[in-house]
Parts: sequence; structure tokens; C-alpha cells
Amino acid sequence: MDISELLDLASAYWKSATLTAAVELDLFRHVRDPAAPASAAEIATALEASPKYTTALLDALAGIGILTKSGKAENEIYSIPDSLRPYLDPESPDSMLGALRFNAAMVPLWGKLADCTRAGTPAIPPNAQLGSDPQRVAWFVHGMHSRARALAPGILPHIDLAGRTRLLDVAAGPGTFSAMMIEQQPDVHLTVFDLPAVSAVSQQIHGEGPVADRMTFVQGDYHSDPLPSGPFDAVLYCGAVHQEDETHTREVLSKIHSVLEPGGRLFLVDLMLEADRTTPVFSALFEINMMLTNSMSHVHTVEGAMALVDGAGFGGVAAKDMTGTPYTLVTGVK
Repeated sequence: MDISELLDLASAYWKSATLTAAVELDLFRHVRDPAAPASAAEIATALEASPKYTTALLDALAGIGILTKSGKAENEIYSIPDSLRPYLDPESPDSMLGALRFNAAMVPLWGKLADCTRAGTPAIPPNAQLGSDPQRVAWFVHGMHSRARALAPGILPHIDLAGRTRLLDVAAGPGTFSAMMIEQQPDVHLTVFDLPAVSAVSQQIHGEGPVADRMTFVQGDYHSDPLPSGPFDAVLYCGAVHQEDETHTREVLSKIHSVLEPGGRLFLVDLMLEADRTTPVFSALFEINMMLTNSMSHVHTVEGAMALVDGAGFGGVAAKDMTGTPYTLVTGVK
């Protein structure tokens, strides 16, 4: 890294802060219609915001490629690029605004990283986004739902439910991946297990969905409560093992093993690190992101996750990169 790259890194948050401001202002709602791009003055009026600041924000968004700007002076207009419209249009079924809104809520916590490092404690009370703070719970669950919908095409083809009929989704969050998985598997019944506050939001999301009649929601804390009894012939443990240190991961995997029938299959999906714990960089940074809210969080290495699955009594343990996503799949059979 040279000095110019160092300076670029020091100001890299400018771009994310610009996107965060647009999300917080609900700006994209006012440029969502490709047939009716809007001027800066029109957008400022709709936002009840300063025309000068709104124009600067719009120009910065256009400069970094989040919006397009066209027309000449006095007639300049802004719109969402076609490539981003599915993710930034608040009315789109593939909208990522929920996930971006959750990211926006994390920005102030990153400003406390030095204090957290000194103290060895999170920036907010434990589990604020998993139960104690209703607004954070809603942001978290809806954010993970929109993120899961965007990532599903790169993840779901790797998870084979052929011949399975009873799927348990452990620490399911919004339950989006598992619900989408069984859309094409009409013989599979899904049990979704998570904390009461999280489960309540998940039920709202899927209440009228295409597989609602094949979903059962069970509330509980897998640290202290038993898992649904099953037996199940498949368990999905997706995007949650990074919340657990090795000791707690062993306990959770043991519980999962106990509710699977012989021949039942575990699908463990999560961000993981290589052996030196510096790459992928996104996973290394994600560990910090998680530790800002949960001191027990730990992004496992691929080899470490495989060893934990093997130690829980699973056979045929294997790992697979999910190309095009930041996730790794670890599988095992009881």
C-alpha cells in the first residue's frame, strides 16, 4: 500500500456515508420510476430538505455510480441505474433497502471501535438487535430478509434437499433461505426456530407467503432451550455460527446432531476465514462488525468449522466455496 492508497482508505467512509444518508432520507423512493426521473429541486421538496445539500448529495451519488445524472443545466435529472433498480427501488421484491438500513444503524457503532477494543466489550447492550430493542430487531430481521433474497441465487443451488421431507432451520432469522428452498420442494415441511422477538417478525414476513402452509414457527433460545424434537432429515444452520465461540458452537452442533435421524444431513452456511485469519478481507472485517454487538462472536476458519462438525459426531464432513457469494458451505451426515 502506498500513501495515495492510505489516504483513499482514510476517506473510504465518505462513500458509505453518502449511501447511508440516501437510505435514511428514503431518497430512492423519489427516483424509482424510470419514466419519471426527478430534478434536484423536486427531490429536495419531496424530502423537505435543503436544495443545496440535496443537490450535493445527488451529485455525489451520481459520481459513485449509485444514481445516473442526465440533462443540461437547469434541466438536470436523476434516476436509479437499471442495474441497481431491483435493489434500490423500495417497491421491488428484491429491494436491498432493509439490509442497507440495518447497515446504516451499524455506522455509529464502528465509530466506537477504539473504545470497544480498549474495553473488550460491545458498543451496545448484549442482544439489542435480537430482542431487547424492538426497532433494532425489526431492522435486523428485515435487513437479513432482503439480503437473503439477493444472495439466494448463489447459495440455494448448493443445498440439495432431494429425498428430504422434514427440514429444520436453526437460528433462522427471517427464514428466507429455507422458505425459498422449499418452494421447489412440495414434499418438504419446514420448522423455523429462533428467538421470540426474531420469530415474531419472521412470521409477519412469511404469513401470506407461498409456503406459509408448510412452515411451523417455534420460538426459543438454542443456548438454553431444546431444539424442536423432530426427528428431521435435514437441518440448515445458516448465517448464525459466527455469533458463537467454539465452546458454544460445539453445544449447538451437538443439539442439531441429536434431532437428526440417522442419515440426516447438516447444511452449515456462513462467512469463514482462511487459516491465517486475514482473508477473505470481508470475513475479517465482518468479525469486527459482529463483535461491536456481541463479544462472543467468532468467525471460524473453514478448517475449524469442519473440525467442529466432525467433533459433533457427523460423518462425511466436506466444505465447498459458494462462488459469487462470501459464504462457505460445510456439510455432514449423521
